[in-house]
Amino acid sequence: MNIRILTLALTLSAGALAPSFAQQAKAVKQTSAKSQLQQDFLRKKQAFPRGDLFRIFDSSLFAEERDALTFLYAYMPTNDLIDRDGAYFLENVRSSLQARQEMPWGKQIPEREWRHFVLPIRV
Repeated sequence: MNIRILTLALTLSAGALAPSFAQQAKAVKQTSAKSQLQQDFLRKKQAFPRGDLFRIFDSSLFAEERDALTFLYAYMPTNDLIDRDGAYFLENVRSSLQARQEMPWGKQIPEREWRHFVLPIRV
């Protein structure tokens, strides 16, 4: 009988730990993605050292606005970056954030899908 109790206890313990391992793996993956995003953003910024293409980042931004703009600037086509000013992109970021907050799907859409399919000016 002691073996059954021990087996049950170990099984329950393993089941309780599984979500925390999954959460840790997810956190590591998110940290890695953020690090890659920062590297890609800096690479884009270094490619265009002259002018005021990145001036919008000197303004007062909420954290989620800054994160969204960083994503856009890191991955947008160069012609979009050169063609519009930062205020235009910030306005679009704010509209995308508002849509996520107000639309029924907003709380359900994963961050990755929101960044790739809702946030960009064009897909």
